[in-house]
Amino acid sequence: MKIFGPAPLGFLALARTQEQRLAFGVPRADAIVLRAQIFNNRVDALVTGAFLVLVTIVLIANARVWWQLLAGTRAAELREEPYVPIASEPAKA
Repeated sequence: MKIFGPAPLGFLALARTQEQRLAFGVPRADAIVLRAQIFNNRVDALVTGAFLVLVTIVLIANARVWWQLLAGTRAAELREEPYVPIASEPAKA
């Protein structure tokens, strides 16, 4: 929704709305701000899309492993770090 949603919510719709405001003509100071906001909304849409793709890749990779574990075609490998005792008193020189 943040990428393709309607104007007050979606990044791309908000950028289109700001482009329309810019096309109707605004003072120079406002035009600079609008151009920056348009760029920022497009970058936000791109970053959000990239994170969405990465999360999908992680979920698919883990679903594959879960399926293999449930089907019994993969052994569950459990690993733990070895115990490291911590000295209660500082070592004397």
